[in-house]
Amino acid sequence: MTPLADVAIVGAGVVGLAVAYELLRRGTRVTLLERGEPGRAASWAGAGIIAPGNPDRANLPDDRLRAESAARWPALADELTALTGLPTGYRRCGGFEHVADADPAWSSEGIEHHFDPDQTAFFFPGMAQVRNPWLLRALVAAVAQLGGTIRTQCEVTGWQRDGDRVAAVETNQGRVAAGEYLVCGGAWSERLLGPGTAVFPVRGQIVAYRIAAGGPEHIHVWDKQYLVPRGDGLVLAGSTEELVGFDASTTEEGIRGLREFAESHWPALRGATVEATWAGLRPGSADNRPTLGRVPGYRNLCVATGHFRAGVQLSPATGRLLAELLIGRTPFIPLDSFRPDRPAGPPARPAFRS
Repeated sequence: MTPLADVAIVGAGVVGLAVAYELLRRGTRVTLLERGEPGRAASWAGAGIIAPGNPDRANLPDDRLRAESAARWPALADELTALTGLPTGYRRCGGFEHVADADPAWSSEGIEHHFDPDQTAFFFPGMAQVRNPWLLRALVAAVAQLGGTIRTQCEVTGWQRDGDRVAAVETNQGRVAAGEYLVCGGAWSERLLGPGTAVFPVRGQIVAYRIAAGGPEHIHVWDKQYLVPRGDGLVLAGSTEELVGFDASTTEEGIRGLREFAESHWPALRGATVEATWAGLRPGSADNRPTLGRVPGYRNLCVATGHFRAGVQLSPATGRLLAELLIGRTPFIPLDSFRPDRPAGPPARPAFRS
């Protein structure tokens, strides 16, 4: 069977699209296989918080993934808009972390921050955001403009194996052959690769308010909850963390809890219009780390999943890492801590939530 692409990517969420973009920039032929519509699962549903980072002083692999992504975001946003004419909503708006004590990683990494007594929170001028639906539209357009192929409503039904290699991926639209294969299936990755992937769905619900004035100017984060102002009167309040399987519906209890949280912190939201509510399924993992690297037992099958709440945030560095791996280069961040067969360990403690 003649390969139709150098790389076939299963899943066209933000991670799959980011890897495709980096591969296409390097001259690689790419086909993405998406079970629904591109970017309409967890990637679309998130708030797009971009945590700050300093690549020159980030040492641990998790911190480097965050810091390298933060450093790449401004140029990536400019590239996508220049290529497609579409905005991403990226802006460096600053944000507050409402925690009792500073994280030692902030100072050791040299991340600019200071305590604001009026907010009783730590302010980070380097915190930024993107508007997820805008970003995804730009990524889809960029992939198409660079010559990539995206097959929608294309569900993977199996793998054709030839020894220690994948010969083709079987779908409801026929077999697709490639030289390399990458699974970016988000919460559905274990269904694609089988038990052992250790990725599971975690539902997150969000409320979007429409206000005239008086809302927050900066991002505000309280552990798992946040307020994200878009700058045009839209304010997102999120998010829940619920282990309910593959149920992506909103609930009265979840939305009520988010409204109570948001309106208690920002009373101006009490009279605001609730423009929309929605939910998405994040790909969680037991140790809070993404799974990146070659799938054991296969020479030409890789995976990039398990980013949990940080898929958009970490997509620039993830895209570059997997692109380098797939074209035979040494990834610029060692992948040992993220490999699919890594030993079980305690959950990683992130310096920032998103």
